[in-house]
Amino acid sequence: MNLPGSTARHRRLIAGLVQRAIDSGASLLATDLDRYAAAEGLSWEQLARSLRGTPDDLNQVALCRPPSAERFIDDVQVIAGGYVDADRLLILLRQIQVLGAFSGSRSLRLRAAGPYHGAASAPSAPARR
Repeated sequence: MNLPGSTARHRRLIAGLVQRAIDSGASLLATDLDRYAAAEGLSWEQLARSLRGTPDDLNQVALCRPPSAERFIDDVQVIAGGYVDADRLLILLRQIQVLGAFSGSRSLRLRAAGPYHGAASAPSAPARR
């Protein structure tokens, strides 16, 4: 879905911003999406198609901040914004979280994860004899 009045020049500028975000490791979805695509051996176009969008659509999504933990599903709906399929984006972002958790990566998993309160209320281990 190209924006009304979107020109080739505008699309190139957006693509340049996405590339700059990726190169700088900005706290935007561009970084996480690029890492995911590389890990899965996907081109940007293939990733966009998997989300039922175009590379230009994916660029619009990539310039968004990651969803918050408190409003993850609602945020994903807004981020998808008619550019890509929201359900597919939700699944992809959850996959990125899981992969980040297993790899120890400081990617989407840490930005979207809420505070852990389990340690304070966790039962103590039984004493050893």
